[in-house]
Amino acid sequence: KIQTHTRQPPEGLGNIIDILRQNHETSFFGERAPIGPTVHIHNGILQVRAPNYEDPPGLVEKTDFLLRDWISIYNSQHQGRDSTKAFSMFVHQMNVHGILKTDDLITRFFRLSTQLCVETVYRILADKSTPNVSLTRPKCYHTLDAFVRLVALLVKHSGDANNTTTKIHLLNKVLGIVAGCLLQDHDTRATEFQQLPYQRIFTMLFLELNAPEPVLEAINFHVLTAYCHTLHILRPSKAAAFCYAWLELVSHRVFMGRMLASAPQQKCWPLYAQLLIDLFKYLAPFLRNAELAKPVTMLYKGTLRVLLVLLHDFPEFLCDYHYGFCDVIPPNCIQMRNLILSAFPRNMRLPDPFTPNLKVDMLPEISYNPRILTNFSLMITPTQFKKDLDSYLKARAPVTFLSELRSNLQVSNEPGVRYNIPL
Repeated sequence: KIQTHTRQPPEGLGNIIDILRQNHETSFFGERAPIGPTVHIHNGILQVRAPNYEDPPGLVEKTDFLLRDWISIYNSQHQGRDSTKAFSMFVHQMNVHGILKTDDLITRFFRLSTQLCVETVYRILADKSTPNVSLTRPKCYHTLDAFVRLVALLVKHSGDANNTTTKIHLLNKVLGIVAGCLLQDHDTRATEFQQLPYQRIFTMLFLELNAPEPVLEAINFHVLTAYCHTLHILRPSKAAAFCYAWLELVSHRVFMGRMLASAPQQKCWPLYAQLLIDLFKYLAPFLRNAELAKPVTMLYKGTLRVLLVLLHDFPEFLCDYHYGFCDVIPPNCIQMRNLILSAFPRNMRLPDPFTPNLKVDMLPEISYNPRILTNFSLMITPTQFKKDLDSYLKARAPVTFLSELRSNLQVSNEPGVRYNIPL
């Protein structure tokens, strides 16, 4: 098993350093990706979904050959998944075939590998000779887990041990490629779309990259943020057929624990809160109109279970973001809202409501302002209305402000949001 990272990377893998460090150009694909931490994720998505994106002659065959070879090595009893020698030899093979020469070829290799793995899963699931799920899934995992291990090893060994930038860029690019394949597959196959291959890739890759190794611990926070950005891109409103797998990924015990407990200084809390808001926003139209068909009911029950876990294990998180959560939950969802509002910090002792002559307004804790991490001031729109509101609260003038208040609170005619309820 690889315990240290003092040796030199395999031949050819070092080329990724210069290729990925400053490569932000996407004009070839007709669209500019956003600038920031998600740039490589969006680049990967754009390159998968770009029209008329033809591969060089022979690249598909090379990728298929290399992928089959790696799957055989990974599942071999003699080599095994942790063989450093086998990985070094395979990287040499990639270099011989020219895969590591340019960023474009690396991207194409990952895209084609992802598509080949997904196609393999579809063929296995369509095979009627093995209707037993307990036999079908291991066949799928045989291919998917090998591909995930290859990605994890390439990320871990790309660049120097102290050069985290290359590793992060490569990871973001791969996540973008897988996300792009998912979105394209989701649009193309419609009702025939299968969640299994993508869920397995995302889950196993996250577990691989969170192994207790120094080289991986150095990029742990960046792995978490990359996954959050990717899951936000793949939120249920964008890929509805992936919503169940998406919820399982968001609520995975390792992912939730890393996001809310392990990350230093609660840096990942706002990212995780955004994922829950994505979920609540998707459910809102169905819950508002009480259209709880069986698929929606299943997703709703799963959401309640996630909230129960958060209430039990991370009540402070619900306390800090209760405002933002309740803002997007429909008013008729009393149970969901009560789960959030019933949270209280674990170091707080609540008064006994049956205490004789209890006066809540006399308790010392009543003077403490609750911590609200949601930036509620941004919800007061437009900017001029916020200025008028501040002016009226200070001077209680002009009187016409109150008569115009109703029209200012009416934001749209869309059901459920006619009035700006947070105000």
